[in-house]
Amino acid sequence: MKKIVRIQPKPKRRYRLCDQKKLVEFAKWIFKIVLIIIIVESLWIMVGNLTVKTVVAKWGIIEKGGWVEALFLNDTELLRAPTEGSLSWKEVSGARIPGQALLAYVAKSKKISGESNLLTAIEWQLLERFRHLLQSQEIAREELNKVDQQIISLREKLAQKKLKKIRKKLFSLKKEKKEILRNIQDILKQLALVKADLGTNLLLSQTVVAARAGFFLSQYDGWEEILKPAAIHKLTVKDFQRRYQVKQVASKVEKEQIIGKIIDPFSGLIAVMVNPQEVLPVSRKDVWQVKVADHYYPGIITQKYLLAPDRLIVALKGVRLPDEWLMKRQTRIHLIYRVTQGVTIPVQAIYQVDGQAVVRLVKDVGYKTKRIGVIATDGAKAVVTGIESGTLLFSKLF
Repeated sequence: MKKIVRIQPKPKRRYRLCDQKKLVEFAKWIFKIVLIIIIVESLWIMVGNLTVKTVVAKWGIIEKGGWVEALFLNDTELLRAPTEGSLSWKEVSGARIPGQALLAYVAKSKKISGESNLLTAIEWQLLERFRHLLQSQEIAREELNKVDQQIISLREKLAQKKLKKIRKKLFSLKKEKKEILRNIQDILKQLALVKADLGTNLLLSQTVVAARAGFFLSQYDGWEEILKPAAIHKLTVKDFQRRYQVKQVASKVEKEQIIGKIIDPFSGLIAVMVNPQEVLPVSRKDVWQVKVADHYYPGIITQKYLLAPDRLIVALKGVRLPDEWLMKRQTRIHLIYRVTQGVTIPVQAIYQVDGQAVVRLVKDVGYKTKRIGVIATDGAKAVVTGIESGTLLFSKLF
């Protein structure tokens, strides 16, 4: 007989109370770890948001330059005392004066050293009259030239067509020309009379007259005949380091003593000494600028020569600085030698990834990295390529 074996089902496993407690503890630790991760991620996002900001790429410029030593080289006419005596100025130092302007007189006698003296008053009246007549003569000659040009033009028209109106206008112009010529003759006669009177009255004093138009100064530094535009290639480091003392003129002067000068405001040069490593490349006809406050005064490079490996002399011409700058001989100026235009962004918006400059473009979620090219920078902003003006970027705060 076969033996019958009964298979009994396995009893269900029952968790003990201690196992349940361990399971709860394990779940708590998992929850804590997840919570810590969430908190860390949140803090990281918050810190990231606090250390970045959004900026907009804009079109702008970057200036490269700095403060440099400069020398002002001018064509100058020195004024000398015509005789020994007391000097009295008529023009104010620092004024722009025309040619033949009456600047001063030197009185030989103490009796007429004051302008209240009757003889001196008469003398100045005659000189003013003389100057007025010279100006009138110049105006008359300019009018005569205009009339002559109109007459020539009308004659050319008459050669083509015979018109009554043109003939009438031509007759009127010829009449006007005769009147101008008559005025010029009267002026010349008056000039002769005034000259004769001046010859009679200028026995006790002599005048100082400007031989040219320019910028008048009743002072000098003694370097006017040395530091001229033609001496640009003779400049040395000492010329830039020297402190030029301005010499004032006393009221008592000797014959042929220097008493002032007239500066030509148009032919001068500004010589600057710069580091060639900072400004290269440099070529003639390049335009550099002198910055005074918020104003820019451009000048063209006309000369350059290397004085030493770290010193380059550059001459700028055509810099129309304010008149008070013409009184200077040596000073420091803010020179702008390179201006770069383009799309500009803060340097904090530039990141480095594998040695490449990149920016982070703002997206709806997060950002997108894009490579750029850096053309120029001044330490605060940079001119870049690869993005357009108006692009929204992420930028570091620090």
